[in-house]
Amino acid sequence: MTVTVVGSALGPLPYGMAYDWFGGYTEVILATMACPVIGTAAAWASKAPEKDGI
Repeated sequence: MTVTVVGSALGPLPYGMAYDWFGGYTEVILATMACPVIGTAAAWASKAPEKDGI
């Protein structure tokens, strides 16, 4: 539960900073949209784990 509260409190921070720096939300939204794409590509590129034979 603590992680949820901290995430809710700090989550908007990058968006606010991006609005101040860039004058809009476009750049940070595009960066946020890229994160799942990169994660999906990394998951597809990873090898399947090997069983130990336990």
